[in-house]
Amino acid sequence: MIHGNCVNPHLAMGSTSSKSRDFSNAGPTELLKALRLLSSPDSRWGDADLKDMLQHALDAPLAPEVGQALGEAFTERVRQLSTTSLPAIANLRDLVSHPNPPADLLSLVKDFAKISAEHPTHPLPRDLAKVLYYTAILVARRHGLTISAQDDAAIQRATRWAMELSWLDDTVRQVFASATV
Repeated sequence: MIHGNCVNPHLAMGSTSSKSRDFSNAGPTELLKALRLLSSPDSRWGDADLKDMLQHALDAPLAPEVGQALGEAFTERVRQLSTTSLPAIANLRDLVSHPNPPADLLSLVKDFAKISAEHPTHPLPRDLAKVLYYTAILVARRHGLTISAQDDAAIQRATRWAMELSWLDDTVRQVFASATV
């Protein structure tokens, strides 16, 4: 983490050590190395890790997962939308395979994933957040709903990118495979 002129490369690399290093007298090469560690948080996750995290994201209760990033009011809104849908939606896997997913709920999941992808301290790896983001958009499109201003070219690039990921589970892979843009 960077705080003023102190960088904690141990935390950037996933360690729980709280030692910080003062970089105020560091040379350009040393600073560049520290910044590279900080700018590439996903590099520490292997495919098996990402697969496990995706499974957790798909199977964890939806309201707390999404609400934690968006706030308490959103937690309640997610809970309301999840429980009033028929059939009820307990998790993201249910939402992805729902016969009539609520557009508002898909939009909240998309917003959660976007915040996760753009916020450097969010616990989700950026690639995982991007997969969730585009999954919500593609599920919405599959049902004739529009929840994003992403153009067709961007959706096609995202679909090609996601289909190359070895860690997608069958449910999410099918969403990307069936995408028609």
